[in-house]
Amino acid sequence: MKWYKQVDEEPKASVDLEAMSKKVLTSKMLASQTEPQFTLECQFLLAPHVLISPRTQTTVPLRDEATLGYLQESIVPHFNRCILFYEDGLPVSVTVSNLKDASKQEFESIYKSKELHPLILDLYGKGSPPLDQSVFKERPIVYQIDRGSLCGELFEGNRLVAFLQQTYLAVDGGVGGTPIGWTFGDHLRESVYLKFLSTFCSELYIYVWPSDGTVVSVVGQL
Repeated sequence: MKWYKQVDEEPKASVDLEAMSKKVLTSKMLASQTEPQFTLECQFLLAPHVLISPRTQTTVPLRDEATLGYLQESIVPHFNRCILFYEDGLPVSVTVSNLKDASKQEFESIYKSKELHPLILDLYGKGSPPLDQSVFKERPIVYQIDRGSLCGELFEGNRLVAFLQQTYLAVDGGVGGTPIGWTFGDHLRESVYLKFLSTFCSELYIYVWPSDGTVVSVVGQL
């Protein structure tokens, strides 16, 4: 039995556009003087800003005030631009961009010394991002992964699991990632990041450019 099968596209959660259009949207800037930390959750969110593009913007959906408090204490200190968005007066997401130079330099130092968590090294540490990062380069092939066929090593990542469950999974029903240096093949069965996702996501999908086998996205869904 193959560890993957081609599908038309992974299912997406339905969005009530009419209801969204009636919501009152507001925003405000966030700032924090807390000393920056480099926990696994921080590494997960900072990596694209350093290793993919300095123009990256990351939006973290919110479910409750506790998550907002965590973001303000742990994530906001790393960025120069942080915006909290509200819908009808309730906080719904935080968007961060413009990584601070000190955080960028510290992350690069940890990356070069191979001290990043193995999950982050697996996802982002296999080379350099392609020069053409356009998601419209071509229509990707979508493969659904058989979670039981994955044989990568399991690493402890309970705090990252909890963070993803309280944010992306709780609000959007899924979490994505843009791997660096991944090509589609049987070797991906040993990916520690895919194995990690398989422990708390019921469905896994990989997006692959058909012309050269580059993996452009990994998605886990509840």
